[in-house]
Amino acid sequence: MAYAKFDDPNVKVDGSQMKAYGAFWLATQRRALQGISNRLINGTAGTQTFLTAIVGAASGTGGISTTNAVTAVMDGAVYTIAAQAAVAITATTMGTNTVAKFLVYAGTNGSVFVSGPGNVVDKGDSVKAYASAAAAALDAKLPDLPDGYCALGWCQIQGPVASKVIFPMTAIGTCGTVTYGDLVCMPLNQ
Repeated sequence: MAYAKFDDPNVKVDGSQMKAYGAFWLATQRRALQGISNRLINGTAGTQTFLTAIVGAASGTGGISTTNAVTAVMDGAVYTIAAQAAVAITATTMGTNTVAKFLVYAGTNGSVFVSGPGNVVDKGDSVKAYASAAAAALDAKLPDLPDGYCALGWCQIQGPVASKVIFPMTAIGTCGTVTYGDLVCMPLNQ
């Protein structure tokens, strides 16, 4: 008969609550944690600097491009994301006189994706009575970062007053005023 010592480990103890998927069972909590832990990094010769993806429009297409290759940490592993041109925006329609933000992000396979819009804000909303298009843009939010991905940047589109913006399109310049920004990780309050 084998006897257990007082300090033998209990084989019936479940250690899953110590992992992100067990501790953060709610997907929104887990994605918030991944949004700040999955981030861009870059470093050479012992120096650590951030190199942003430089998100912008692909010339002559309705896609979004990244002009720099970057290194990212996703789920604790390091991945290289090559510069990519003309990444398509998901098929969607924005109404007239609206503003919306799209998220540019990358996966562990090195591919870049665009999702969105997070929400579409009507710049002419009579209830909110925005003083300007810039004020309306403050209410536009990024879509959620998918599970296991790394945020690279964002694209904000201020649609024209008199016409809808329909994706996919042949030239992104026809959709009104477009602003681009780079991210190192997913913003907490976007």
